[in-house]
Amino acid sequence: MLTAIPLALSLLLAAPQLQNGDTALQQSSALSDWLESRSGDWQSNVSQQQSVKFGLQVDMFMAITEKADAFDQYNRVRLRSLVFNAQQNVHFGVLFGSFAIGDYDDFDEVVVPQLGIMFSDIGFGLPGTTDLQVGRYFADVGAFNSYLPSDFAAPHLDGTRRSFLGGNLSLLGLELQNNTYLNNGHFHFSFGVASERQSLDFENFDSAVVTASNADQRFSASNWLATSRASMQFDFSDNNSMRIGATAIASPAEIVFTDVGLADPERAEIEHNNFGGELGFVFNTGKNRSHELSFEVWTDDRQYRDSLGMYPYSLSRGEWGMYQFNYDEKWSLGALGSRYDVLGLAAGDADAHHHSAWLSYSPGFGGAVTLFGTHTNPGQLLEKYFTVGLELSLIIGRSQTRSYSRWY
Repeated sequence: MLTAIPLALSLLLAAPQLQNGDTALQQSSALSDWLESRSGDWQSNVSQQQSVKFGLQVDMFMAITEKADAFDQYNRVRLRSLVFNAQQNVHFGVLFGSFAIGDYDDFDEVVVPQLGIMFSDIGFGLPGTTDLQVGRYFADVGAFNSYLPSDFAAPHLDGTRRSFLGGNLSLLGLELQNNTYLNNGHFHFSFGVASERQSLDFENFDSAVVTASNADQRFSASNWLATSRASMQFDFSDNNSMRIGATAIASPAEIVFTDVGLADPERAEIEHNNFGGELGFVFNTGKNRSHELSFEVWTDDRQYRDSLGMYPYSLSRGEWGMYQFNYDEKWSLGALGSRYDVLGLAAGDADAHHHSAWLSYSPGFGGAVTLFGTHTNPGQLLEKYFTVGLELSLIIGRSQTRSYSRWY
């Protein structure tokens, strides 16, 4: 029931603007111009992509930090992640898959965050285009969930989603997506049901803020998880666009394993819900020049294991925002700030922060070189630290199944 709230609210707002015929084939000009200035390979719908697309993302990372005992993550040059993407069009949709390797486990495990099929233009009597993806996929939760290190503008994911979702949320199940053009923009909603969740974070800057409930887990029929998201993008002038949306994630009996010092961890089933709101702006100020603002607020409503072995409820909230200035097709700079309640702790000085700023140069053959600085405060009584470093990303071919998902 709760997962239907974002969908119902946005349907009421968007209904008077839904268009048919030639209008439905037109992309809003401001968003279209901005996307074309940032990439020559964007698509608003998976079914429109060319057949047989491959991509390779390489993410090198070198950073120096004052954090104690941090050699595995900092103070050395390392290959942070390696991601291979593949897509193949078929007459009823597209097959897709992503295989990722991260150095947090010394490259001893290959993670498969995406592997499935997208059935395109299936109809269901809905306006616009309706697609159904089945298999393992990056869930349509929030505007940035499908972004891996080489896609995301900031050098690290924001602390709020890292803490509440564990990073990029990958689900095993099915998800219905609908995209409809408005008379001056675009409306999108999705609904999904999953039997397994996996959280993907190539560089968890502090494991203390990620709970055991975010680990790989397989649900039974009673442990299902549901997601929904609705977002609306519209132009408010010839060169400026705005996006607003809401997300809900509900799991009535999520499986949690807690290390209690015995041979086997303690297993419990808890209620766990997340709700998010998003707001974004694009301002085009010239050829290949633009400003982008993104904001998200999230709540985490869950049970957690306290010191007495009981499972009380905890309601936590977090916010994050990001600004990026694209000076031209090569240079950009930006800043990200995030604040979030440390999960499972009582009210008081239990909030954490993660902030970063960066300057990025894209040489033109795919990828970028980024100089950055960050400050991390994992929470009360935990070590705070600064980090400065250099990120080198290389993208060959197509980077992701749903590039620019924050606008579609």
